[in-house]
Amino acid sequence: MKLLTTLLLSTLLISQECEDGFTYFEEIPISTVSIPFGVNCFADPDLQFLSDLNNDNNLGYPSPIEVGTQTWFDGKLNNLVAGYYTSGVSSQISTIPESIENLNELRTLYMEWNNISMLPSTFSNLSELKNLYISNNELEALIEDIGNLSEL
Repeated sequence: MKLLTTLLLSTLLISQECEDGFTYFEEIPISTVSIPFGVNCFADPDLQFLSDLNNDNNLGYPSPIEVGTQTWFDGKLNNLVAGYYTSGVSSQISTIPESIENLNELRTLYMEWNNISMLPSTFSNLSELKNLYISNNELEALIEDIGNLSEL
């Protein structure tokens, strides 16, 4: 019995450890976060972007993993719904932080119905972005190198 308890405890401790550059969250809001593959370890640069988005726009979420609706794959943010509607964010976004360039595995981004007037220059670094939904904003122009997003 003691061996079984030790093995169970070891398994629990291992599941809570993350590689360097990842942060473990014990509690995951299942209504807004989906993890089809991986564990509760999230890439620090992706979390930094979500924190910046939250703070720069005064969204008021207590944790970066509560911003919008998120899908994570193997610890990297794969899909973010941050439109100003039910499954998105509770307040309108006006600024996209430069740290968006950290999202090197982001495939789909929803940011409709916000007050975004410009994309940061680092937006063109989203090399894996395939789907962008940004209608009903206040965009004044697109960044010069938007054409570099060859997967879009």
